[in-house]
Amino acid sequence: MLLYADHEVRTTSYDEVAQAARSRAHGQLTVRVIVAPGLRTDGLPLPVVRDGRDPFRQVYGAHGGEAFLSRPDGYLGLRPPGRAVRSCRRSRR
Repeated sequence: MLLYADHEVRTTSYDEVAQAARSRAHGQLTVRVIVAPGLRTDGLPLPVVRDGRDPFRQVYGAHGGEAFLSRPDGYLGLRPPGRAVRSCRRSRR
């Protein structure tokens, strides 16, 4: 799962989303945060991939807070901002 961040505030819930998604996937999920150019990631406890020249956002039309899931069948799933957090929270109940 790839979580896209374009603002530091958006990264605050990413650890919670990652933990919930991994739990739902029974540990069979790898999570990375793709960060916009120049974004600070101090204290973010997840692996970070820097979108250095912005190609990820340009190609996929990514917006901060979106979650992209590369499915086993090769398709790419998308959760818009906010829905990724709500979906993962519901799945833990």
